[in-house]
Amino acid sequence: MDPITAFSLAGTILQFIDSGTRFAGLAWKLYSSETEDTSDHGDLLKITKDLNDILPHLQSTKSGIQTEKNLCQLALDCSKTTARLLAILQKVTIAKNARKRDALKAAFRSICKQNEIEYLQSQLSSFRNQLNLHLLLSLREYASRSVEQQKAALQKLGIIHKQTLSVGGISASILDYIVSRKGTLNNSSDKITSLQQDLLQTIYETDEIKTDKEEPGSSSIHLSQTDRERAESFFIASLQYDNMVDRQSRIATAHETTFRWVLQDNLPQDHQPQTARWSDFREWLESDDQLYWITGKAGSGKSTLMKFLCSPKQPGDALDDLKSGIAQELSRCHPYLEKWAGALGLVVASFYFWNSGMGIQMSGVGLLRTLLCQVLAQRPDIIPVISPKEWESLCFFDRQIVKWASSDLHQLLLRAIESLKNDVKIIFFIDGLDEFYGSHEDLISMVKDLIRDNSHVKVCVASRPWNIFQTAFKQKANLRLEDLTFDDIRNFVQSKFHADREFKNLRR
Repeated sequence: MDPITAFSLAGTILQFIDSGTRFAGLAWKLYSSETEDTSDHGDLLKITKDLNDILPHLQSTKSGIQTEKNLCQLALDCSKTTARLLAILQKVTIAKNARKRDALKAAFRSICKQNEIEYLQSQLSSFRNQLNLHLLLSLREYASRSVEQQKAALQKLGIIHKQTLSVGGISASILDYIVSRKGTLNNSSDKITSLQQDLLQTIYETDEIKTDKEEPGSSSIHLSQTDRERAESFFIASLQYDNMVDRQSRIATAHETTFRWVLQDNLPQDHQPQTARWSDFREWLESDDQLYWITGKAGSGKSTLMKFLCSPKQPGDALDDLKSGIAQELSRCHPYLEKWAGALGLVVASFYFWNSGMGIQMSGVGLLRTLLCQVLAQRPDIIPVISPKEWESLCFFDRQIVKWASSDLHQLLLRAIESLKNDVKIIFFIDGLDEFYGSHEDLISMVKDLIRDNSHVKVCVASRPWNIFQTAFKQKANLRLEDLTFDDIRNFVQSKFHADREFKNLRR
């Protein structure tokens, strides 16, 4: 149905539901109370007038299209209930005129039985649920149009388009229009809020329903560029948390000559790391091998190495990105990862567990929120695909996510990985697995989930050589850091001595 017609009809149906609900409330009050309120008669007359005004509009709806038929059928069902209520009201009026004392209460008790009132309440609830679903479909149809067509639709409804996504969502003007058709401005804000809550509940409680124009897995909501960017930033901000990059920023930057060996081929003999069995990291970056384990005893420099790998050659180049938690686009690893990615794009995300920080910094929730934040910051276009209900709530009603559950975050990340499989290659750097507060078996399972059946994903993890990590990763590409940093330590010590004035004098 044309959304303009649908919104008008929805407003009429909502007006009936409101009047019917008031009738049911009054009927129950008269049926169950011992005394009669003098205002009840006036309320009854008002309900009668409203129902008489609504009935012709409900009876005149027709359509030949199936999706329109459903809403029209709802209107006709409402019209039948309206006619029945008016018949009851007419009988009550006749009975009232025939009696003088407690006439209205006595009439209701004789004409409208308890089970009839309960049935009416159930029917009105069903009508409201059906209306919410049809109204949601109409909002989706409206939102699937171009921004210019949306503005034209609002003008056709007599609405001056002043709303933006930041002040109530793109549906704010429409909800205001629908509620205003009820003929009163009293408590209009509360009624809009109530209708919005009903629609939000419909979004989350019903399976995803597509309009005829939608493709599976697509987002049909059309926003202006400004509103889309604002919605994306709102969504990503819901994943961020205080001190999200605190651990990474506190890790010392490696000395200028430290770790050069990890990414270079054919180093001079005096710059080769100590002889040890280790898997060539640069080769791993360029290959289809999916998991690399960096291990080493406490204080061996694992976190420093992970920061070195994720940082650009010039640390100052990524200052703003580090503050926002977005993965670096030009890290030291990028030239080699691009060989692996080929013609596809590249997404890099990192996380550093820290058991000396806040609880979230050593938790699975912190890991998932950080990785998702970085992935979506680089590919915000997949947000409507991986989280359609949250996206719809945000765009329609400016409803921002307050709290994410761990299970939802896990599924969200897996859906993000799946949605990007034809477009990009993804690598995750996860440091400090041993600093995770929780079941390390669950953490290892979560890491393996990222690469299971996802050939476009790599994961580089770092931890102490605990037995549980040895069992999980020892057969994968790996290195033990303390076996490879003797020359780095010697070069660092020498550079410190050579930079010291007193040492230079002593040396001479």
